[in-house]
Amino acid sequence: MFRFSDRWTANRACRVAALIFSCWLLPAQAATVPTAPLEGTSDDRIVAFADVHGGASELRALLRALTLIDDGDNWTGGRTRLVSLGDLLDRGPDSRSVMDLLMRLEKEAAEAGGAVHLVLGNHELMNLTGDLRYVSEEEYAAFAADEDPAVRTRSFAAFQNLLAAEAQTQSSPLPDEPEVDAAAQFEARFPPGFFAHRAAFTPDGLYGGWLLSKPQVLELENIAFVHGGLSTAFVAETFETYNSRAAADLRSLLRTGAELIESGQLPAWDDLVTSTPLAGTTVPAELGPLRASLQFQQHGPAWYRGTAACHPLIERPRFEATLAARQIDRVVMGHTPTSPRIIQTRFEERAILADTGMYAGYYRGRPSAVIFDRGGMRTLTLDPDGVLRERRGRPAVDLRAEDRSGRLDALTEALAGVTLAPGEKADFTLSGKRLDVTWYRENRRQRSARLAAQALDDLLGFGLVAPVVAIERNGSEGVAEVVPATALSEQARVAGNIYRPNYCLEGSDFDLLFVLDALMGQEVRTGSNVFYDRSTWLIYLTEQNRAFPRSDRLPRYLDTQRVTLPALVARRLGDLSEKSLTGALGGYLDSRQIQAILDRRDRILRKWPADR
Repeated sequence: MFRFSDRWTANRACRVAALIFSCWLLPAQAATVPTAPLEGTSDDRIVAFADVHGGASELRALLRALTLIDDGDNWTGGRTRLVSLGDLLDRGPDSRSVMDLLMRLEKEAAEAGGAVHLVLGNHELMNLTGDLRYVSEEEYAAFAADEDPAVRTRSFAAFQNLLAAEAQTQSSPLPDEPEVDAAAQFEARFPPGFFAHRAAFTPDGLYGGWLLSKPQVLELENIAFVHGGLSTAFVAETFETYNSRAAADLRSLLRTGAELIESGQLPAWDDLVTSTPLAGTTVPAELGPLRASLQFQQHGPAWYRGTAACHPLIERPRFEATLAARQIDRVVMGHTPTSPRIIQTRFEERAILADTGMYAGYYRGRPSAVIFDRGGMRTLTLDPDGVLRERRGRPAVDLRAEDRSGRLDALTEALAGVTLAPGEKADFTLSGKRLDVTWYRENRRQRSARLAAQALDDLLGFGLVAPVVAIERNGSEGVAEVVPATALSEQARVAGNIYRPNYCLEGSDFDLLFVLDALMGQEVRTGSNVFYDRSTWLIYLTEQNRAFPRSDRLPRYLDTQRVTLPALVARRLGDLSEKSLTGALGGYLDSRQIQAILDRRDRILRKWPADR
């Protein structure tokens, strides 16, 4: 029996650069209309944009459309407060140009009574600490003219010494093994501009000094602006305290790291957060706490994705507790690209996801901005025709957890034109999404179990069960079960060693799966009947045709499974009653099956503790 032992904990080595949130059979995104002219907009507006990633031309086009700069890139925004949500750097070719522009606008805006703010993103932290995996060749090339040839010569000599030391620790090469070309290796690893780039990001460098002066969380008008998101770490700590401590820790890490490199204890040109000490050396104990600083952790504000993507039943209590503790109304964040590349909102528009993949060369998105002024909030996307249009949507993880009756109606209508054979798959397209459908010609008990599983899933708001529709073909009754055409089974995911991100960190949507299976009495849960949509990583559960026994026993595969019930889930379980279950499932299950659900619910609440 598959045990779901892989709970996919997030870690720094498995960062997901572009997380795409789209879903099929979901309500249409908000209609788009051109915005009113921005001339004459209130001077006290706040404008936020996210994740430039070296896309200088895209940023300039956005700022011009917002009437914040003129054709000469001069500040024309008056008293507007402009906020960058971080990740100016990496992937794209023009990170240096982006920083130069914002550094200049920062001064010009201040002189005009406005302001330009920057909160640090994870890519700013990475560049400061030496994690350079996403720096493009064009970025290094932008620093080539600044590079001192003497520094490059000394660095090459040090690199040769390093290769020689490594060769001494290895066995003798085979006679026909080609000789290592140190110069070629050096040029490949340290392209022209590398050392000037690194110097510019030191605390004394032009860009390093500028970035080190910036916060990681900014609060304006009871709105928090952050790169990744706000975890519950901020329930107990103010933004001011965190920013001060994080800045001190970052400076200490850079200082200590430089000293350890100079003394030969740490390798040069490596990531200070993860590099290991050189052979025969001992790293001082004080480096450990600096590396463990919240700013380098997945629940730190530059990295956290739970606000943007964790299942609403898990994240909502955390999010609301954080907002209440800090007495803020909204959070605006980047870091997690949306799809279809428009600004999205969660939790009654209190969480605004502003990363729309601005750098088209990598993310294929469009520049967007969030505006707060006397008229409220606007979410604007710059279209290819140069017009800003009001656009707003919601993540698939939220929409999947809501009532799907309208989507099932559309699916039923679409399936009427699909030729199906019992037990075989057919593919079709609905709303631009390719889907696979399988028709199961089953007895009434099996059909009812599949439909009841979907109804119970809807009642709880989990959004895990693959859509199921009752259909009739050639006088035979059955059910059609639908999954995305690109669906990946858990079995295939494990076999292929494919990473599936966990946006919730503490807990996951697998906890919801376990709860649902426990309620249903679903014994047959294997890696072959759990699927994921590869574009969203949302779960699609299939084969619930043997669920809902009249026994109150929980599935055996859950005997040793440890689950902490999310607070909202525990509350919804407690609210289940014979009346509510009969209303939702009475057309599929008899009274004994419904009572068994309640009995299993009681066992769940006794077996698994609730999150506080």
